[in-house]
Amino acid sequence: MYHYIHKMFANVAILASFIFIAGYLNRDRALSPSSPLRVKVVLGVYSGILEIIL
Repeated sequence: MYHYIHKMFANVAILASFIFIAGYLNRDRALSPSSPLRVKVVLGVYSGILEIIL
């Protein structure tokens, strides 16, 4: 049981740090359908990396 809680805590910490970094990097612009392709691709890759880690 301890091992499960330890892994869950680590995953939550990783998730929180990724969300914080993404929010910090994108604080000046919002994602919308008219956003540049580069922004959409970067956020997609970032989300994919987060999913792989978790």
